[in-house]
Amino acid sequence: GRAFNVSAALQSAAAKLQSAYLERKHFLYQASERIRIVERILVQSWKDERLGAPQGAVLFNERIGDTDPSSPTKQDPAKQDPVEQELTTGAENLYQRVRALTESGELPFSPQAVALEHSRKSAAERQTALAGLRAGTIQVLVSVKALQEGIDIPDVGLGVSVASTASARQRIQTMGRVL
Repeated sequence: GRAFNVSAALQSAAAKLQSAYLERKHFLYQASERIRIVERILVQSWKDERLGAPQGAVLFNERIGDTDPSSPTKQDPAKQDPVEQELTTGAENLYQRVRALTESGELPFSPQAVALEHSRKSAAERQTALAGLRAGTIQVLVSVKALQEGIDIPDVGLGVSVASTASARQRIQTMGRVL
């Protein structure tokens, strides 16, 4: 940040560093195994005979959408590379994949027991999702950042940080929600 107050050469270097950091962050969010591991954790948790099925799960994610916001494919998803589609880990994609696990019978509840909560949802939709989790009608809640800080979520048996952050404060807040 301080580099922007000095020479043009340092400004350019700082801009390149910031760009590289954002590209790295986007790449890490798209790690292909991340979604597969979350799917495996969910399926195994609901099949665990020793501990029993969890009393709900919250999947904390970092992004709503599936593509880099600066990507040209953001405007036209049809142009998105199929390999890139497979690697994406946005909450919308994760929500659809968890619902698919219910439809295939790998998770023992209906697709309606999976909810999505993020800032583009209406306040009513967000409240309904949380109320459903509290009541037990929602088994898996996919959330983006909003539940990481300042909101008490109901008792759940499983919390997964799908896409973590570089912010130590935010990681601690997420762990606090889970604990």
